[in-house]
Amino acid sequence: MMMQPQLLPGRNFLESVNDAALLLIGRLKPGVTIEQARTNVNEVVKRALTVTLEARMSPDDRNAVQNTKIAVAVLPGSRGLSRLRQEFSTPLLLLLGMVALVLLVACVNVANLMLARSEARRREIAVRAAMGAGPGRIVRQLLTESVLVALLGGALGLLMAQWASAVLVSLADTGDQRRLSLGLDWRVLGFTGGICLSAAVVFGLAPALRFLNVKPGAALKQGGRGAGTGPKSSFPRILISAQIALGALVLMTAGLLVRSLRNLQEADLGYRRDRLLLARVDILESGYRGAAIQNLTRELIDRFAALPGVRSVTVSSNGLFSGDESSDAIRVDGVASANQLDNVTADDEVGPNYFSTIGDPIVLGREISSQDLARAAHVAVVNETFAKFYFGGRNPIGHKITIEDSQHPETFEIVGVARDVHDHSVRDAVRRRMYAPLTSAGFDDLGAYNFEIRAVGDSHVLVNSIRTTIRNLNPDLVVDNIKTASELVTDTLSSQVLMAELSTFFGGLVLVLVCVGLYGSMTYAVARRTREIGVRMALGAPREGLIWMVTREACIE
Repeated sequence: MMMQPQLLPGRNFLESVNDAALLLIGRLKPGVTIEQARTNVNEVVKRALTVTLEARMSPDDRNAVQNTKIAVAVLPGSRGLSRLRQEFSTPLLLLLGMVALVLLVACVNVANLMLARSEARRREIAVRAAMGAGPGRIVRQLLTESVLVALLGGALGLLMAQWASAVLVSLADTGDQRRLSLGLDWRVLGFTGGICLSAAVVFGLAPALRFLNVKPGAALKQGGRGAGTGPKSSFPRILISAQIALGALVLMTAGLLVRSLRNLQEADLGYRRDRLLLARVDILESGYRGAAIQNLTRELIDRFAALPGVRSVTVSSNGLFSGDESSDAIRVDGVASANQLDNVTADDEVGPNYFSTIGDPIVLGREISSQDLARAAHVAVVNETFAKFYFGGRNPIGHKITIEDSQHPETFEIVGVARDVHDHSVRDAVRRRMYAPLTSAGFDDLGAYNFEIRAVGDSHVLVNSIRTTIRNLNPDLVVDNIKTASELVTDTLSSQVLMAELSTFFGGLVLVLVCVGLYGSMTYAVARRTREIGVRMALGAPREGLIWMVTREACIE
């Protein structure tokens, strides 16, 4: 805000009704809660909106605004306002749920393995009981072993977390890695310790309680025959069933996330994304002003177009999938809007041959040409959603659109209708949008310019050539990025990519854990029937029959 008069002279963010991308930071009065502040702020905003736009609204529009539910987000600022928190909070909560399921599978797995191990120790425990060890002493011993296993696993997990957290940030690929704290603090240590102890107590009780009422005589008698046959229990079956169910849930979740990501990545944008390259150059930051910006833009377009392998070049203010969006309050001649919210449309300022370069066909009329830019013509192209919303089945060509900026209102004549395309978001519905010649925006109002380049072949091979061209023209030009359209689309899906990659990893991990759990179940089944298997082998039972017997029992149980 302090540098705005120097960077954008003649423009005031606090007074312009079209500049809404501002964050207000305040301090609550003593005794005022966030909820009270949120209620008061929303009332103030609603009154301010009515007063500010009253002179430009009809009575019907004024009533529509007053009856519209306007919600302003009032958030605690003690931890700052993080874009990463807003973008990744929901995916990370889902990730936390998947981690909890993996932990449950691991705990059930360990409980099953310890149950099989304790079954082999039935004779040892019976001897301890015969020598006077009470049930409580035996349970404490087994729980101590469980706690040791859990703490060792937690310590190993903390060591791996140092590496895994860095990998997690690299997968997010947000460019804000320096803002994330990856160190272990007392909260992480306390949470890990609490989870380990809870898991040890809850899942370590299962094998321990089986020997709470152990009868030494019967156990020693069974152990003397060479194995712990013991009575059959349904608990191992419950454990293995729960393990398989949880594993299937994680695998299905991972499959759905991967499938959703693939659908988004392969979604039809309305134009061919292959062979399309986008270069974002911050001309304003490089010191250019006024006519120098316009001359530099034309020079860059000419030099890019002269590169081998380039079919066509254009420029735009917002750019495909650049993260920049703009909208304005408009008035369409001859169209009566139901309420004030219908008078807002997304807009973009584009160079000549923009639609033919990106591959967005003009379905009616013509596109913006170099002649329009040369004579600063006030013409516009609208998309199909815009045309259908305001004109229905009528022909919109020749109708006027007025951008109702209180300081510099401008009127444009519709000369074309472009097909609906996804040029800023894959997931969101196509918005009403109008495109005007880039000169109408005022070159000093824009910081970065987005050059769309259509290649003859593979667009990746042009990246170095474009970077070299910019450097040769002016080494001080700030290049934000040079990426293909597919890469930009993937960047907008960073949270989905992160979740798909992590869910795939956890799905594979759960699959391994379930296999280990099945192995433990088989071990338990064999340990419980060791004497029976020995007798059958002595009587001549074939190995295949014994393997099938144990496997069938494990599958049925």
